Amino acid sequence: MTLEIVYYVSQILAVVGVIGSLLFVGLQMRQANMLARNEVSDRISNAFSDKVEMILSDPELSHIFAHAMNGQSDFSVEEFTRLSLFGPILVNLVRSAMSAKAQRLFEPVAEETAFQTICWFLSKPAFSKVWRLQERLGAHNPAIFEFIRPEFDKRYPELAGTLRLEPLLEQDEETEVSDA
Repeated sequence: MTLEIVYYVSQILAVVGVIGSLLFVGLQMRQANMLARNEVSDRISNAFSDKVEMILSDPELSHIFAHAMNGQSDFSVEEFTRLSLFGPILVNLVRSAMSAKAQRLFEPVAEETAFQTICWFLSKPAFSKVWRLQERLGAHNPAIFEFIRPEFDKRYPELAGTLRLEPLLEQDEETEVSDA
């Protein structure tokens, strides 16, 4: 074996080593990305679950919450006010989902679960009232409300357009007329 052949063999081995290390780094990056996605998804899910658990630990509020989840929409002002405390929780879930989606840090299954959960709550009349009230009051960035509408309309075509701003309560119509 000549020195030239040894040189070529060593060059081939070096190329194979470089390719192998690049493959290894690629696999490590893929695994790190998967772990980051899972961590973000878990963090969003746990934060939402913790807040719902906190609500459900209050017997009176859990009673109101259960009625709202079953579609009841006629609440007293006090009950509606207590129920409206859940609104910022939904908005924070949407904000977290928007951020994770924009950064591509959401596992597709977790993303679908988060949007399905948000839209399910918003399909209930009481929660959609809270949502529209927050939008009307300018309580959060308008992009949050615009972001969720197509997701909601896609999942609940029979309710499409119901998250738009309109009078929330019968008294609102009277108030708007008397204010003019």
